[in-house]
Amino acid sequence: MKRSLVLIAGVLFTSQLFANSLTDDLMQQAKDGVAKAQEQIGVLYAKGKDVVQDHGSAIEWFKKSANQGYAKAQYDLGIAYTKGYGVTQDYKEAASWFEKSAEQNYPPAQYDLGLLYLYGRGVPQNYDTAIKWLEQSAKLKLPRAQYKLASLYDKGVGVPQDHRQAADYLRQAAEQGYTQAQFTLGSFYASGKGLTQDYQQAYIWYSLAAAKLKGKEEADAMVKRDQAARHLNKDQLEKAQQTARKLFDAQK
Repeated sequence: MKRSLVLIAGVLFTSQLFANSLTDDLMQQAKDGVAKAQEQIGVLYAKGKDVVQDHGSAIEWFKKSANQGYAKAQYDLGIAYTKGYGVTQDYKEAASWFEKSAEQNYPPAQYDLGLLYLYGRGVPQNYDTAIKWLEQSAKLKLPRAQYKLASLYDKGVGVPQDHRQAADYLRQAAEQGYTQAQFTLGSFYASGKGLTQDYQQAYIWYSLAAAKLKGKEEADAMVKRDQAARHLNKDQLEKAQQTARKLFDAQK
């Protein structure tokens, strides 16, 4: 037992040395002006990983990288100004950095910039501009942008209400493993909203959602799944279960 503890301690010490070495190499690259390394050092400071957490230092490195035009660092700064991490919360400044990143086709920045226009934070509220950026992000396969657009089309916010279009965006997000989209797509199939009612498909998508949700949300998905199952015969249920398992394994 004592020998095992010594071995474990040795492995942990070696791993820490390796991590420190990588951090030192990254820091040197950052000091040499490599934009990607500067952004990565900023992330380490922001998260307190391998360094003492320091949001001020994170901002300094993000700015060095962002001023070189590195899209991810520009996005990081947008998030920092949105949340007030290491800087005074400032939605207008956040929008400025998001836009710089979004114009380089960085999907998360396009999504967050779309949200600022949608809710009028730091920029004048403008549904057309919000939808434009959300659609660009969705086209680049960002699931949360696809899910947001599904919600807007479902409710008719900023766009004409269109349940078919909502269902299409839900499927795009659900097929990438986005849990809330899977649950909502299940409800669309169960009710026949925006597509042909199909309890097998409802069972499949509720099953996938239930496998990843926790607590009350998991229980709700399981109840909905079991309700869908009552509309299926034995063969249909077995087929739905097989399909759900295959999709779950594919999305791991």
